[in-house]
Amino acid sequence: TSTSTSTSTSTSTSTSASDMETEEPTEEPADNIFAIISSRPVYESLTAAVLEVDLDGPLRNRKDLTLFAPNDKAFRDFLEEYDIEVEDLFCDNNEDALEELLRNHIVDEELMAEDLRDMRSAESLTGNTLRLRTRSGDLYVNDAEVIREDLDASNGVIHKIDKVLVPDDFELDRCEGDRDGLDHLYKIIKTRPIYTFLTRAVRRTDLKDTLKNRQDLTLFAPNDRAFEKLPEDTLNKLFCENNQQVLREIILNHLVDGESDADDLQDMRKVETLAGNDLRLSESRGTWSVAGAEVLRADKLASNGILHKIDEVLVPEDIRLKDCPSDNDEDVERSFKLGSLNGAGATGHVQFRLSGTSLSVRITARGLSPNLPHAQHIHGALDSGSNTCPTAANDANGDGIITVVEGGSSYGPIAVSLTTSGDTSPDSALALDRFPVADRHGNLDYERTIEVSQEIAAQINEFHIVQHGIDFDRSGAYDGDRESSIDPDVPLEATVPANCGPPADNSGAVTTRSTTTTTTREDAPYGMGSNGKP
Repeated sequence: TSTSTSTSTSTSTSTSASDMETEEPTEEPADNIFAIISSRPVYESLTAAVLEVDLDGPLRNRKDLTLFAPNDKAFRDFLEEYDIEVEDLFCDNNEDALEELLRNHIVDEELMAEDLRDMRSAESLTGNTLRLRTRSGDLYVNDAEVIREDLDASNGVIHKIDKVLVPDDFELDRCEGDRDGLDHLYKIIKTRPIYTFLTRAVRRTDLKDTLKNRQDLTLFAPNDRAFEKLPEDTLNKLFCENNQQVLREIILNHLVDGESDADDLQDMRKVETLAGNDLRLSESRGTWSVAGAEVLRADKLASNGILHKIDEVLVPEDIRLKDCPSDNDEDVERSFKLGSLNGAGATGHVQFRLSGTSLSVRITARGLSPNLPHAQHIHGALDSGSNTCPTAANDANGDGIITVVEGGSSYGPIAVSLTTSGDTSPDSALALDRFPVADRHGNLDYERTIEVSQEIAAQINEFHIVQHGIDFDRSGAYDGDRESSIDPDVPLEATVPANCGPPADNSGAVTTRSTTTTTTREDAPYGMGSNGKP
């Protein structure tokens, strides 16, 4: 296996005549999907990867499949973007990750381009949602353009794409057998956008040095989705000052003294955490769990231990959280989620803390257009309590996009511009040079404390947050022929809303005033608007 892997992978990182984007034959194929990709030089990297994880069988024999097939250039771009060595991709310890990556390109249904253009999404074999969109006649799946449609096979159809479809939580380990050059546990979680809540909790509880310097640790690391599964009032209270010791105990409940990899843990029934609690270990049909939380990815090596990614926060049974303290009756803690708008796939989590007229805002968002600024605002009409996220009814011209003007009746005008510095009034609505920029993965983390008016403070519970900016054509810039509905000098892409919150399905949009907690629900989000403001 190692010999064939070395031969195959070398072709994926070098440019040769066989790697040129030649057009496939147009004759009627009688071959199965694997036979087709393995016979075409533009798919050498894909073929090598499929063989490495034994997916050639399903691609030969399973019926009615759709394969989104990244060409060799797509794989080279993927390796460069994610700073991955080709040897790491084909390591034995990355076999599960590579298989997940490839299965994310396969749909268990034969879908021709005509079918895909009538759909907004499809589900891959990993269970992930693949976003579908047509722009100027071109078909896109997630961020990848379909550059050759409808290559028929005896057991399905192939669509050639120009980018690798990377799952949200994709990670690779190094191939090295030693620990030279590996990061410590704290740096691993700090630099991974899926661990923003865990990183914040570690910093708040003064456990950073433990994860940096203590040796031979096992960390069961809950990702952001695990924290978002918690009831919103619980998540809100976790980070209050008077619950810092409780939060510390919760984080310690994810740490074990002694390095245990997956093989070690599967031979054990329980482990004792640094919090002094026992965590039950179990395994069923190849999936193993710790205290009921599924281990999503095992054996991420660190210089001082090992990390296992899990899908739930391990909260000890006897934990009791206190209500967040209030200096006076006007103090407010609010926490809610952001739901995607206009098919952007952008979601997030917002936390407010209002003390008098001092408002602290923290936003963690993912799925935004990468490497671009995103205007973001607090919206709400001061004379109305009916502010909501927009619905499909706001799309007045029926073009499938809710512009800022079309959604104006939904949640009211801008109350606050959430800039990174300087003015925060509605006058800064389009100050794109002072709004936060999403990283290369589309993740954005924003935190700022600002002063608001007495009128805004009094109605903060009724307001919504909207983030803007969708790079529809994946050009890496806000451009295109359409102008913004509020400023002809700004492209539509820069101001179109990407998310809004609280959305309709946010069952835990929590507002805490003193010791009173209420839950609010809003109409289903579709687009947005602001009475002439973005």
